[in-house]
Amino acid sequence: MKAFLSHNFSDKNFVKEIYDNLTATHAVFDEQTFPSNSYLVDEIRNSMLDCDIFVLFLSRAALASKWVNGEIDLAKELSFIKSIKKIMVFLLDDTKWNELPTSFQQFRAESIPNPIQISTTIRNELSALLNNKVDECYGREDDVKKITNHLVMMDEKPKFILLSGPDGIGRKTLGREVYRKLYKLVSGTIEINIDDYANLDSVHTSLIKYTANWRGREFLEEKDRFNRFSESEKIKHIGSMIDGICVPSKQVLFLDISNISLNHDGELNPLLKSLMKCLNKHSWPHVVFISKRHVDIDDFDDGYSYQVYPLSEGDSIYLFRMLINLYDIEIPKQELSIIEQNFIGHPGLINMVATYLKTTLITN
Repeated sequence: MKAFLSHNFSDKNFVKEIYDNLTATHAVFDEQTFPSNSYLVDEIRNSMLDCDIFVLFLSRAALASKWVNGEIDLAKELSFIKSIKKIMVFLLDDTKWNELPTSFQQFRAESIPNPIQISTTIRNELSALLNNKVDECYGREDDVKKITNHLVMMDEKPKFILLSGPDGIGRKTLGREVYRKLYKLVSGTIEINIDDYANLDSVHTSLIKYTANWRGREFLEEKDRFNRFSESEKIKHIGSMIDGICVPSKQVLFLDISNISLNHDGELNPLLKSLMKCLNKHSWPHVVFISKRHVDIDDFDDGYSYQVYPLSEGDSIYLFRMLINLYDIEIPKQELSIIEQNFIGHPGLINMVATYLKTTLITN
């Protein structure tokens, strides 16, 4: 599945950053995709016929372009016959919404000044259209039910969720499933890893690339400004940055703290306490902490913690059988029983075995 990136020449450098993140596997970008000797009108039509999403990068220059307007007209035509399944609009300047063709004013425009976030949003929409069941939370139905019930019954919506358990046990998959069930407005996730060497400065640096200050000069200016803040100002600023990254684009930030050492009591270190305290409250918990060990957050009334345990034998077998059915893999019953007894409890290993079997069958 691919997205057609419609833009004006003056916006090409920005859109190319998005294309580079998506790659040719997921996007059509004229400079990289169209042959130099091609007949452009035919190439545009053929390329758009090969795409499932039409992405308009809206600016005054784009609306003044005959090529972009032609692509908009073609997208409307292909959308009508369901060849184009979704239209996305990203606002690049102060163009007024009523300047768009009337038929396009029904679509929501996103104002996201960061190419990584835009490419993440597009990729999430492509995945949703593909309806890829590999990440389906098979065998975790009871966990999903418990978590969603707990969250619904809380007096106040939490600022964050903390999911703990061993690597490969499906913490992130479970988290995404909870958001699909309970917070349907959320469009996708962003992931950042934090280790023992992290501090406020390194966390800030990791976040900058998802903001409007991602370019070289603005990046350095933002770092310099942050370095002049006091510690309390830095904590507050990081909270505001997370808001700016997650809220406008309706995304969730997964902070993987699996590589941070905790004391024997599972007590948080000062950095994690600061990150949890800096978060602001919104209509959904916009940050999910992913931890190997169970973490004590009793001091945080505005957080929710859930410990993820290995799958039961029955749920493990169910997950494996659903995956081999998804992959159209046929295994004799006797061999199937032997395989199933070797990875009880570990979803990551089960997925790996199913994927290996699929790849082996395709290769052979």
